[in-house]
Amino acid sequence: MLRVQVPDEISPEWRPIIERQVNLTLSPVRGSLSSLRIDFQPVRSNGDGTIAYRCELRGRASNGRTYSVSAQHPDGQTAIMDTLTRAKRTIVRERNGVAARR
Repeated sequence: MLRVQVPDEISPEWRPIIERQVNLTLSPVRGSLSSLRIDFQPVRSNGDGTIAYRCELRGRASNGRTYSVSAQHPDGQTAIMDTLTRAKRTIVRERNGVAARR
């Protein structure tokens, strides 16, 4: 069973967006994961004071492998989707590589 952890510090408006995107994007690889932590926060993107959002995923696969993927973007939803899509691609690539070696 996959355990998803989204820290309480993440604002209530972002929490449902993150949870929905996790369910939509990672559902095909959900069986490969045993735990998942998502961190999401606004950061200064450069010296001019503009704000970007950074999303970081740390996960553990059922086989013990760990994943760490992140993305940063001026749009928060894009940062979340980029991070989850990269994680999914990494997991699928690894699963396909293991299956090909058998």
